[in-house]
Order: sequence, then C-alpha cells, then structure tokens
Amino acid sequence: AMAVAAAPVGKSPFARAKPPGGFKRRPAPAAPAEKVVHKPCVNEVSKKATAKRASLVESMMTKGLAAVEPVKPVEKKAPVIAQKPDHLHEMGQHGPAHDGHADAAEKHWNQMNGAHLTASAEAELAHVRKMMDALSASLDAYKKAEQEIMTTGKKETKTPI
Repeated sequence: AMAVAAAPVGKSPFARAKPPGGFKRRPAPAAPAEKVVHKPCVNEVSKKATAKRASLVESMMTKGLAAVEPVKPVEKKAPVIAQKPDHLHEMGQHGPAHDGHADAAEKHWNQMNGAHLTASAEAELAHVRKMMDALSASLDAYKKAEQEIMTTGKKETKTPI
C-alpha cells in the first residue's frame, strides 16, 4: 500500500507554509514628477491664427466662389387646415349654414331630450342609465361601509352589494 507522510502534530496537512522573515512594509510610492506645461505666448497664437486664416482665404479664392453652393431661400408653406371650415355642424354645435336659428334650436332641443333616437337606441340608452344607477347605488354602499369601518373599526355582517 502507499504510504502517506504524516503531518506534524497540531498542524493540518493543508496549511500553507509562511515565508521566512514575517511582515515587511512596502516602500512609499515616489511623488510624481512635476509636469512642465508650455504656455504659448499671445504673439505666437496670433501669428498661427493669422497664418491659418490667410491659408483658408487663399484656398477659397483659388477654388473660386462659383464652387460654393448658394444658400437656397426657405419656402414658406401654407398652413395646414385640419378640418373643413364647416366642421362645427358635424359636432352638433351649429347647424349647416342654410338652417336658421329656429331649426338649430329645435335640433339641439331634440338632441338634449333624446327625441332624435331610434327605438333600439332608446332601449340601449335606458339600459346604460339603469347600469349607471346600479353602479351608483353600489358605490354609495361601499362608501357607507368604508365610513363605518373607519369610524368603528368593525364591518357590517352583510355585504354592501
């Protein structure tokens, strides 16, 4: 059989060996050297700017001004009309231009009272109003239940619906 070397007493066979000499401090990093920044003087900058400007003017003159495209004037567009001018009568605000004030008033009265509705539209309207009344009653019951819970901390035994 294979023989395994025995570990010294009190030490694990998986322990890492420590380097001799113990803890050593690292030397402090050296201070960075000062950077020398070359600040150009005003005369030097103005000389370079004048030379650059002169070279640009010379290159444009050699190419000729005809090579430069002229700026096109901006065309003004007509305003967009989203709706035709007679759109108010479609919304029920005003009748067509040939109707008089009496006809417009009668139309509005009929629209307000529902006289212009067909039988099926009247039935649908009655159903919608009935559903709105039921929802209002249910909402009132829920508000009453909320108020009772907030004031007494207890809820009614029956459901508000």
